[in-house]
Amino acid sequence: MQIYPELEPELISNDRLLNLSKEDIDLAIRVGPSPNSGMKQRRIGQFKDVLCGHSSFMKDGADVANAYIANSWQGAHIYHQFKHRKTKVELEFTAKAKCVANSFHTCLSLLNNRVGIGVVPDFLFEQMKPELVEIFPEYQLPINKVYAVYPFMDTLPLNVRVILTEIERQLGAKGNP
Repeated sequence: MQIYPELEPELISNDRLLNLSKEDIDLAIRVGPSPNSGMKQRRIGQFKDVLCGHSSFMKDGADVANAYIANSWQGAHIYHQFKHRKTKVELEFTAKAKCVANSFHTCLSLLNNRVGIGVVPDFLFEQMKPELVEIFPEYQLPINKVYAVYPFMDTLPLNVRVILTEIERQLGAKGNP
């Protein structure tokens, strides 16, 4: 935010659904559309999750169905539906979470420490190869749409506009439409 050095946003990283009005939050970025809340939402990008694990963990003959590290929003019973990249044949994967964490970065740390497998956004997975490897490299998970959600119906305040523009630029830089 070098263009606006006096802009000092407060960032809240949370996987829970927050009440923007009640908590005085001007802008939320979320995966998937928000439930009908009276808030304005706009699609700003997309990504795909990649089911992966550390290469050393996988080389040791891991039992992937019993090694799932889940984020709390996923729950303990995991279900993923993949499609083959070329033939579009579907593959279903189910597992019971070995561990559930309330933070993506905790899950990622567990993957990096060879504790199990889990989902990572494709743009992060690409940065973490070859340490992390795909569980089903010929298959892919569906697209996750990313939305900006805010309480302003008309004109966005300058601070929200500036931050939203930068987030959209970063999402575009990652190869997202």
